[in-house]
Amino acid sequence: MHNKKSRYKFQSFFWMYLKAIGCHHIKRGKFTDIYGDISFNTEAGRRLRIPARVNFHGKVRITQTNKLSPNIIFFNEFHVLPLAIGTIDTHKTSHLRIPKSTRFMSDVFLNTFHGRWPDSVHTIKGHFFWTYSYIKKMPEVFSIHGDINLSGSGVKQLPNELTVLGDAIMPGIHTRRLPDRMNMSQSLRLSFSTLEALPAGLSIPGDLSIKNTRISQLPDDLCVGGNLNITGTTISIIPETGFIGGEILRD
Repeated sequence: MHNKKSRYKFQSFFWMYLKAIGCHHIKRGKFTDIYGDISFNTEAGRRLRIPARVNFHGKVRITQTNKLSPNIIFFNEFHVLPLAIGTIDTHKTSHLRIPKSTRFMSDVFLNTFHGRWPDSVHTIKGHFFWTYSYIKKMPEVFSIHGDINLSGSGVKQLPNELTVLGDAIMPGIHTRRLPDRMNMSQSLRLSFSTLEALPAGLSIPGDLSIKNTRISQLPDDLCVGGNLNITGTTISIIPETGFIGGEILRD
C-alpha cells in the first residue's frame, strides 16, 4: 500500500509540473497525449519520473537524473542533456535508462550520454545524434530516417546492418571495419577514424570522406556519387572498376 501511495504521489508531482510550465494533456484510452515543449532541466524537474503510457507531441529536454517509465512515445524532438555541474552529485547518480518499449517518431539528441541504448529500439523516424559519449553497443539492426551523427563519441562496434536516409557523420570512430550491410542515401564522413578497410560493394550516393584514416586501398566496386576525400591516407590507386561521380581530393 505504501509503494502504491508513493507512486501516485510522484505521478501527481509530474502533472503539477506540466501545469506549472503551461503544458496541457488529454486522456485517450490507455494513453495520455501531452502538448507543449517541456524541459525537465530545473531543480524540481530533474527529480521527476515520467509516467507510463504517455505521448509527447512537443520538444522534450530530459536530464540524466530523470526516470522513464515503459510505453512512452516521442513525436517531436527528444534531448538527453548532460548533467549540470554542481546541481546534483554526478558520482552518485545512475545513468538514465531508456526502457525497451520506448518509441521515437522524432529526432533524438543524446549529449554526453554514456548509458545503454536498448536493442529493441532499432528504428528512429528522424535524426539520431549520439555525440561526445562512450557508446558501448548499438542495436544489431539500426535504421535512421534522418541524419546520424556520432561526433566525439568512442564507438567500438557499429550495427551489423545500418540504414541511414540522411547523412552519416561519424568522424573519429574507434572501429576497424564498417558493417557489411550499409544502406546509405546521402554522404558518409569517416575522417580521423581508426578504420582500416571499406566493405565490398559500398555505395555512397553523396560524398565520401575517409580523410586521415588507416585505409590503404579501396574496394574494386566502390561507388561514390559525389566527391571522394582520401587526404592523409596512403591510398595511391583508384580502381577502374569503381565509380567516382565528383572530384577526388588527395595530397
